Amino acid sequence: MPDDWQEEIVPYWSNYAHNSKIFGLEENNKTVAGGIVFSTVSPDTEIYKDIALQYFNNGYLYLGFIYVLEHRRGEGLGLLWLKELHALYPLQKWWLAIDNIGLSKFYGKLGYSIKQELDLNFQTEWLMAHDK
Repeated sequence: MPDDWQEEIVPYWSNYAHNSKIFGLEENNKTVAGGIVFSTVSPDTEIYKDIALQYFNNGYLYLGFIYVLEHRRGEGLGLLWLKELHALYPLQKWWLAIDNIGLSKFYGKLGYSIKQELDLNFQTEWLMAHDK
């Protein structure tokens, strides 16, 4: 996980550990891609907590802190990680947030669609969901 993301989650991990699970792709005992599945409001969704709670109340789990090691990007590892997660939980509904509209094409390949655009004080985020 990138250092700046670790700074955001590690200090608060004890608050989230019982409501979340880390999934990763490993190669030679090194994590090359991964993310966290949350069943509660996460640090990065706290700013729109009410919206996040609506998703959780409707049976969605949140995919956050998704990453691929920078030198391994473009190899399909992010897509593989998501496909593996979907295969583990084929009936699960998922949601995530992106801050780069270009990522919508990537997530769209797996059936995610933009559900909402949020104009936050510091940036725009798009909420995407996969309904099974």
